[in-house]
Amino acid sequence: MNTKLELKHYRLIEAMSRFGSLASCASELFLTQSALSHQLREMERRLGYRLVDRNGNVLSLNEAGLRLLRTANAILPEVERAEQDCSLIARGMAGRVVISTESPRFFRRLPEILTNFHNEFPSVPLNIAINGNRKPVTSLRNHAIDLAIISTVFVEFPVHIQPLYEEDWIVIMPTDHPMRNAGYFPIQAFADENLITYATDPENNYVLREIILAHGVTPKSLTQIEVTEGIVELVKGGHGVAVMAEWTCRNEIDAGQLQSCPLTEIGTRRSWNAVTRAEDQDGGPIQIFTDYLVKSFEALRSEQEARAFTTTEI
Repeated sequence: MNTKLELKHYRLIEAMSRFGSLASCASELFLTQSALSHQLREMERRLGYRLVDRNGNVLSLNEAGLRLLRTANAILPEVERAEQDCSLIARGMAGRVVISTESPRFFRRLPEILTNFHNEFPSVPLNIAINGNRKPVTSLRNHAIDLAIISTVFVEFPVHIQPLYEEDWIVIMPTDHPMRNAGYFPIQAFADENLITYATDPENNYVLREIILAHGVTPKSLTQIEVTEGIVELVKGGHGVAVMAEWTCRNEIDAGQLQSCPLTEIGTRRSWNAVTRAEDQDGGPIQIFTDYLVKSFEALRSEQEARAFTTTEI
C-alpha cells in the first residue's frame, strides 16, 4: 500500500474544515501554529498539489482538500471506535449488560433502542439480558444485574442515577362504574374496591405502597394479574379497578371499552430512572449503553413535546 499521508494529516484536514485557521486548529490538536503550518506544507509537498486556498489568515479547503475531508470524516470516527474497543478488551470489559425493569414501556422501546445502538456503535461488544428480579437494587449491589430501570431510588451504596421518563397514572374502571364521570378518583375510594394489580406485595407494588397504603387506606380486596392485557380484560368485565400508566390502555379508553379518571385531585405522575453502580462510570459498555438509553428517551420526549405543541397550535 503506497499512501503519502499519515493519520495526523487527516486530523489536520478535518480540523481546518471546522476552524478555518491554523491558530484555532492549534489548540484543538495540541500543537503550535508553527508546527501545523509546517505539517500543511509537508502534506502539499508529498502530494504535489495545494489543498487550501489562503485569504490572509483564513484557510478554506479547495476541491482536493474537500476530497480528503470526505476520507477523514470516514476514517477518523472508525479509528476512535477501534481504540475504544481495544481499551475495553484490554480491561476485560467486553461482555453483556444485564437489565432489570418493572416498566412495560421500557420493553416496548427496547427493540428500537437496541437496533439504533448497534447501528451507531457497531463495534461495542454488547449483549443485553433481561432479569425480572423483584429486588433490583439488591441485585444491582450484588452484581446480579448492571442496570435497573426503577421509579423509587433508595440505596445505601454508591450509584449513578439518570432520569429516563415520566408517566401519568390513572384509574381505569368498567364503563358502568359509579365513578365513571368523576373528575378524579380519591384514594379513600379504594377501601370499597377490588384492586387488580401486578403484585399484591406492597414491597413490589409502588402504587399500593407509596400511594394507597401510605395514606392509611387498604383496598377492599386485591387480585394479582402479572400481564397488562389480563388486568385490562378483568376491569372491562367488571371485576374491579386498576391503576395503570395512561398510555397502556389508551386504545381501550378511546374505543369506549373502559372509563378512566386521574388518580387523586392533582393527578399522579411516576418517574423512571436508569440506575447503575457508580463504579461502572468507567467508559465501558454499561456506561455507553446507559448514556445512549438516556439520550434516546430525551429525544422521544422532545418529539412528543413538538407534536403536542403543533397540535395545540393547529
